[in-house]
Amino acid sequence: MKYTLCHKDIPVIRFESYDGIIFKNPEILSEEHVMPCCFDRNGKFSMDDFKEWWLDRAVPLSRKNIRERLHFLNVLSNRSLIAKSMGLSLSDHYWMKTERQEDLSWHEVNFFENEFSGTVGDILFGNHPDAPVSEKDWSSPDITLNGYLNKKWFIDEKGTRVMMKGCSSPQQQEPFNEVLGSLVCGRLGIEHVPYRIMNANGDFYSACPCLTTKDVELVPAWSVIATRRKSNSASYFDHLLDCCRESGMKDTDKIRDGIGNMIAMDFIISNVDRHYNNFGFLRNSGTLEWLGLAPVFDCDHSMFKENCMYDFKIMNPFSSKYTSAKPFATRQYEQLKRIACRCDLSRLNTEKLAGIEDDLYALLSENPRIEEERRDILCSILKSRVREFERRVEKG
Repeated sequence: MKYTLCHKDIPVIRFESYDGIIFKNPEILSEEHVMPCCFDRNGKFSMDDFKEWWLDRAVPLSRKNIRERLHFLNVLSNRSLIAKSMGLSLSDHYWMKTERQEDLSWHEVNFFENEFSGTVGDILFGNHPDAPVSEKDWSSPDITLNGYLNKKWFIDEKGTRVMMKGCSSPQQQEPFNEVLGSLVCGRLGIEHVPYRIMNANGDFYSACPCLTTKDVELVPAWSVIATRRKSNSASYFDHLLDCCRESGMKDTDKIRDGIGNMIAMDFIISNVDRHYNNFGFLRNSGTLEWLGLAPVFDCDHSMFKENCMYDFKIMNPFSSKYTSAKPFATRQYEQLKRIACRCDLSRLNTEKLAGIEDDLYALLSENPRIEEERRDILCSILKSRVREFERRVEKG
């Protein structure tokens, strides 16, 4: 079947696809509106990169029990879901339509202005409805939610698009880590997406409002760096900034400081998973104007969530020298050192973090799965990390 990939109402690429697999050479209709990661390092459109980017929109097969849920939905693969939802997302403004849908407009179908079904999202989340899935139920932004944790969108009473995310650890600690990230960012004046805890049938989830709008979309950092080769002499941090500059972003000093703030926050809460797909940049999808670094989001891989009590007793969880990091170094101590050489992190007033460990204790006390001994250890780690951050920054 023939499809047209659109960026809002701008036709971008015409291609043929069967069961979500793109084949034959696509026809480029608007090169400037193609997602940056679809070009190779020589600036030429790459069929392979286009396929990879498009298939990455689908719910990943790494998500727990996803094959069972796809079977319940009676679809062959996660790729099959993309066509059923026209590839629509609440992260960016790309979508596709068939030749029979040529008269269809972005205004009619996008999830920022139109309501959507929660049925498919419930199924992908692990809840099986009594009624069968109808044609209108495929109109769902949950089909293009990536990540291995269960996720779904819903519209609250104010009309806000809210993402609800589950957890994997036995202690269900991830939602509390998200809220801790919000607390630390709030105290330090770091722009962030606010998270809150939801409790549904005794299980905990995090919830946050959509950070994009009908005019502003998210471009992951990976899409910005994928098209430019890193020189051997450049650090990963400087390479990212060079790519931002070459992509047309104007205030790269502000972007540099914003990334520095994010890495500082990650150091304090021991976030080990700040990869290039869970931070990025905002742009106006109509004018293609870059608006800067996106607010900080996705902090669930923090505070040693996967470690059991036995691990805490045989390891040194306080040491940043042994804690893994992404994306600019493999250890948090080394990553902070590299970032501190490029950013003035002393501007962050850590005095405002006084007593943050007490806030964490109160937060974790809401979760009966986290015993008191674990709470005490995590609060001690957090307090220690704040002090270590201050020492590292003082030493320059």
